[in-house]
Amino acid sequence: MTSKSLKQIVSAAVGLSAVSSLISLYWGTYTALGVLAGCVWNTINLILLVQGLNTWFDMNDRRMDYVPRGRFYKIGLFLAKFPVLYGCAILLLMSPDISKVGFGIGFTIIIVAAMIGSGVYFQSLVEEPAPHGR
Repeated sequence: MTSKSLKQIVSAAVGLSAVSSLISLYWGTYTALGVLAGCVWNTINLILLVQGLNTWFDMNDRRMDYVPRGRFYKIGLFLAKFPVLYGCAILLLMSPDISKVGFGIGFTIIIVAAMIGSGVYFQSLVEEPAPHGR
């Protein structure tokens, strides 16, 4: 996945986060905060996952210029992702001000956005066969 496709997926995720949070205000601020927290958490999770996998497997994509190749960076990405990010998720889910159902909805919205964005990206890699003169 290139940095351009990641930026497109993240920008779509941010847009969906804003729209879904505004729509969920219909059910109250408690739910809207949960949806927003789930969207933001999963967007950060997606960014760290893509950068971590690209760095760990040392993808030779020249367009991924924002990813340093150092060993400490690789370890740092996974330390940021697993203990820190998942610790934040536990704290968010334990908070009485955030809806757990809303968090799950926001989490799912970002997964769907990433799947659609990845599908569009991979579809663009597949070349259409040329017509046979008909």
